[in-house]
Amino acid sequence: MLDQSFSTENLRRIFDLENRTGNYLEGRFFPHIEKITQRIKDKKRDLRKLNAERGKYAPDVFQAKRAALYDKLNSLKEKKEKQFGKALEGLNMLARRVRQRKAAILAASEKEESV
Repeated sequence: MLDQSFSTENLRRIFDLENRTGNYLEGRFFPHIEKITQRIKDKKRDLRKLNAERGKYAPDVFQAKRAALYDKLNSLKEKKEKQFGKALEGLNMLARRVRQRKAAILAASEKEESV
């Protein structure tokens, strides 16, 4: 069972669980991250294409092209992870502000009731 607090780690866990079940929430909630995801998919496709055309290149040229694609792919993955972390942290901060506001309203209403 998941801890139901709005921490960044829990939000990430929920997001990952939904992705595993086929519910890709990126486009729905994080369109700027979905664009990076599409670029990652494109790089993976380029890698598959390069591997399929391996015989067309000299081994050193193939390795250089492959290394360049992997470098770009890893760079995109890092960028996505960083932006996703920021987005989840923003959600966490928003949830925290809502909880604080709700607590303040409840405290004020209890104070009025006791008067």
